Amino acid sequence: MPRLTAYSVKLVAALGKVKAGDFTWLTRPPIDSYQTVWFEWHEELIGAAGLTREEAARSGDAQ
Repeated sequence: MPRLTAYSVKLVAALGKVKAGDFTWLTRPPIDSYQTVWFEWHEELIGAAGLTREEAARSGDAQ
């Protein structure tokens, strides 16, 4: 799925900033922090599987 490429780019960028010592890029919500992008990517994958978050949670695949 080509649209998922953007998540990879954002995750790598955020991780690079964290490794450089800027830990705001690990969990800060208003920016494309690692946690924010991971959550968005996870939501995208759940939707791509044709599930809602609730269905994914019931299946044991989402926590």
